Amino acid sequence: MLISREWLQDYIDLTGVTNQQLAETLTSLGLEVESINEIPAIDDLVVVALVEEVQQHGKRLRRCLVNDGQEQHEVICGASNVESGIHVALAKIEATVQGRKITATPIRGIVSHGMICSEQELNIGDDGEGIIDLSTINAPLGTRINSLFKTEDSIFDIAITPNRGDCLSYLGIARELSAKLAKP
Repeated sequence: MLISREWLQDYIDLTGVTNQQLAETLTSLGLEVESINEIPAIDDLVVVALVEEVQQHGKRLRRCLVNDGQEQHEVICGASNVESGIHVALAKIEATVQGRKITATPIRGIVSHGMICSEQELNIGDDGEGIIDLSTINAPLGTRINSLFKTEDSIFDIAITPNRGDCLSYLGIARELSAKLAKP
């Protein structure tokens, strides 16, 4: 069973309890923690930007002029759903996306100064087929994406034995932790 630390904190205050301490406590309660998946926050250099212009660049790539409210960036993008006039998540130079540092990269004779991101690349959804369209979110250009979407979390994979049906929910796990940690 997968448990989000962020969601668990809706039921019990885990301030001051590290992930390792939480895993040890859960295990001592008979809820074996098989793994902890740390999901990092979105980099501060990933911002809301406006796609001002799109031109075909080879067979499957597009050359996009993207404005982040302060400057214009030329970005090469392979997503089929990129079009002018939409708001997107732009990872600027030096941003880290999925553990990879974004650098100015020459692609077919044009230097790409950033990356237009998908939901999957930002860990805010499962859609990795195209870029995320932020046009429906009323956010000014240059707004940090991490202020719009909270992604930093720890996901605990807990093995629940058949005799612990009381722990098949966040509330059940929170009750067990509350008793063990003496927290409301």
